[in-house]
Amino acid sequence: ANSVTNAAYFLLVRHLNGVLPPFLLGMVFRVEFLVLMFAYMAARGNVRRLVGAEVVRNLRGLMVVAASNFLIESATIIGLRYTTALNGALFSRLDILFALVLGILFWGEKVNRRDLAAIAVLVIGCMGVLSVRLGGIQNHLVGDLLVIVAAGLVASNAFLIRFKLNGLCSEVIAFHNVLFSTVPFALASVVETRPAPIAARDGALLVALGVVEFGYYMAYYAALRAMPVWRVRALLLTVPALVLLPGALFLHDPVTPRQLGGAVLVLLGSLLLVVFGTDIARDKSACG
Repeated sequence: ANSVTNAAYFLLVRHLNGVLPPFLLGMVFRVEFLVLMFAYMAARGNVRRLVGAEVVRNLRGLMVVAASNFLIESATIIGLRYTTALNGALFSRLDILFALVLGILFWGEKVNRRDLAAIAVLVIGCMGVLSVRLGGIQNHLVGDLLVIVAAGLVASNAFLIRFKLNGLCSEVIAFHNVLFSTVPFALASVVETRPAPIAARDGALLVALGVVEFGYYMAYYAALRAMPVWRVRALLLTVPALVLLPGALFLHDPVTPRQLGGAVLVLLGSLLLVVFGTDIARDKSACG
């Protein structure tokens, strides 16, 4: 679910980047997320947790995560304007390198040889998916670099969520993360050029993006509490493979047999990583 919603996010943001200015786009789908999350927590009787004592005690950490989240999504949204959905999905997955280094050196996370073998299959598959773009990658240099910066921040943010905010339930962290980081999006959108009225189809896709964002946060935060950060980020290497065919069908990104072969390897590597996952536990951090 985490990989599928992330792939859908890249495809929808890439399309809607041509419809709305980037900061306005970021603000709109984040407000949609907040409405959905509030309704979800209200239905479960957990709204009071959003303003509880635990939130006050962890306010500084929540603000740091939110500030990082603003930089991550700003770099991603703007970066996707200057690169392809495929490149964006791939380079965002370089966070696995950051997660491995940070996890091993500073957070005591363990990686065995079978895990490394599975990651190697994933990486080789990703390189196969990207192969036709290596020669001309300079054409997307600015967009690709912004996505890579976002990838480094994502890895750092994941460790903060897993280890520094472990006293809060996942939904509360997600809500405040998005709430606080929506403010700078709203402020930045004020100086952007006002868009023309959007078509009904694009409006429906914008609503869908908010739903996708909600699904992604729910799946991602649950995954962070259930397994090491590097494993969560490694499994997201499947996103380029999931983006490949929809990107070709709807965004007209080119696809070759070699890329399709790489996508098969990506899916195989992710399957091996799940099979070898002896450190996966049931997430117990959900509210209620």
